[in-house]
Amino acid sequence: DYYFTTWKDNDLRINRVQSITFINKEGSEATIEAFGLSHTEPHEKTTLIGEFTKDQDGSWSMNSVEKKR
Repeated sequence: DYYFTTWKDNDLRINRVQSITFINKEGSEATIEAFGLSHTEPHEKTTLIGEFTKDQDGSWSMNSVEKKR
């Protein structure tokens, strides 16, 4: 949940991840859905979709994020 709460664009952050779901995983790439309240006021319910990549050391990092439509 770290990436969803600290993403560089405040409009694509949530304050606290209330639920997280793996949508897809293929090899070293994964798509994850996170739900929570938006970082910016008025703190609306928000669902974000993040694209993650696993590096050679086994650590995952988020490459992109967008609001679910």
